Amino acid sequence: MKKNFLVVRDIVEIEKELENSLAGVLTLRLKGGMNYQIATNFVYLDKNIFVTLNKDDEKFPNIKFNHYGQFIVYSSSKEDDKDFSYQIKYVSIVGEFRALDDPKQIELVKEKFFQKYVNSSDDIDYQIPSNLVLCILDSKEIQFVIENGK
Repeated sequence: MKKNFLVVRDIVEIEKELENSLAGVLTLRLKGGMNYQIATNFVYLDKNIFVTLNKDDEKFPNIKFNHYGQFIVYSSSKEDDKDFSYQIKYVSIVGEFRALDDPKQIELVKEKFFQKYVNSSDDIDYQIPSNLVLCILDSKEIQFVIENGK
């Protein structure tokens, strides 16, 4: 088996990958030390990840806020290349996870969610349902790796 890893450090390339991704996996720490993983949509803004969590989820009360979490965006493809037969790209973001409480930032993030996920421009006053909490993963480290293999 042959593998080649490329670490991408160009923030423009990293942001392009994040902007083109619709979903990722968020890993959080629960009280009691267990990890909790959620596949979720997201918005990337100012080097941070924004997600919504459901307050009605049975795990919600046990999430350790103001604690480190990780978000990963992943894509893969088959390659028609004599040197490599597949390519895997992933962006990993590690940072402090907390509920968003700044009203100005909440409005900006709501607008970004609307632009990214709503096809119609008719719904001008985009509302986030009351059972959802806007959260931020305040990035401390961003890593983008491209793996080619055969």
